[in-house]
Amino acid sequence: SSLEMLELPQGKPIWKKLPGGATQMRRFSGNGDYLATDVWPERGDSQRAHVIVWSARGGAEIGSVSYTGVPIGMAVSGTGDRLALSLEQTRGDRLQASTGNILQIWALEDGGYRLLAETDVPTSRTGEGSGYMSLSDLTFSPDASLLAASTGYHATIRDVRTLKEVNAIGVPDRDPDQAVGNNV
Repeated sequence: SSLEMLELPQGKPIWKKLPGGATQMRRFSGNGDYLATDVWPERGDSQRAHVIVWSARGGAEIGSVSYTGVPIGMAVSGTGDRLALSLEQTRGDRLQASTGNILQIWALEDGGYRLLAETDVPTSRTGEGSGYMSLSDLTFSPDASLLAASTGYHATIRDVRTLKEVNAIGVPDRDPDQAVGNNV
């Protein structure tokens, strides 16, 4: 599949790429300078699933990160030098029966990304019969020192270097199973 950047409101093509597989998740940096896309290889391709960070204006590839699991959320910093991934681990084609998900921070160095921090984050219980929700809706603070994330009903703010929680927004004052839409 192809990835195309268009200038709005005219819809004028700026650049087009063939990333080598299907892209499902795409996230701009907060300032719009960078675009992160996940790339799932075509069936039978030996290439691993990965995220590519692009310059939004010129389409240059800034770097890429291979991952294992199912991406639940991702974010790229405004300078393109930090990438955050929230991943559910898999066993075969099915999600593991796990109460956690992996949160990773990658740092751009010497033309490639290296793992800066990683932690197993317990998922949130959303209500009887609803199961668990992993961190999604990731976003960096303007200086990329903090990362905010949501489970749909709870939010967490984490230090990017250590991934330790520095603040949290708790549960709503109503039953989340009866809530409609994203509360955070």
